[in-house]
Amino acid sequence: MLQSIILLLVPLFFVIGLGYYAGRTRRLDAHQSAGLNRLLVEFALPAALFTGTVQTPRDALLQLGPLIAALLSVYVMFWMLGNVIARVWFQHSAGEAVVQATAVAFPNTGFMGVPILHTTPCYVRAKSIDEAYLKVPSYLQSRSGAIQLVAGIKQALNDLYGGHILCSAGVASNIWLAKMGSNN
Repeated sequence: MLQSIILLLVPLFFVIGLGYYAGRTRRLDAHQSAGLNRLLVEFALPAALFTGTVQTPRDALLQLGPLIAALLSVYVMFWMLGNVIARVWFQHSAGEAVVQATAVAFPNTGFMGVPILHTTPCYVRAKSIDEAYLKVPSYLQSRSGAIQLVAGIKQALNDLYGGHILCSAGVASNIWLAKMGSNN
C-alpha cells in the first residue's frame, strides 16, 4: 500500500519541484506559478488519490483501519485538549473554545467559511486559506443586491460561529478593486 501511495505522489511532487525550480530561476512568473499550483492541488492530486483508492484492493484498504482509528483518536485528543486549554487557561466561552479547538485539531479548518459561501447563488473560488472570490449572478449585481448578499454571508458566519470569526468583504467589478474595498 505504501508503495502505491509513493508511486501516486512522486509525479506530483516532481512537478511541484519543477515549478519551484522554474520560479527560482525566473522561468515562470507568479501568475503562471499560481496556475500550476491550482492545477496540481485542485485537479491532479484529487484525481491521483481517487485513482489510487479505486485501484487498491478492498483488503488493502481495510488493513488501514488501525491507522485511520489512530489518526481519528489523535484528532479527537487534540480537539479535547484545545477545548480544555481555551476554557480553563484562557477563560474563553464555550463557543470560542470550540472554534479554537477545531482550528487546532483539524488541519483544513481554514476553509470553515467556504461552505457558507457555497450556499449563495454565486460561483465561489477559494483563493487561499482565508480568501475567496464570488462571481455574483446578474440579478444580484445592483448595489442593494450586493449589499444584501454580503450582509447575508456575514450573518451566516455570525450565526454559525457566534461572532468569533469575522470577515471583511469588498464588492466591485473586478477582484483587485474588491480586495482594496475589503481592506477599508
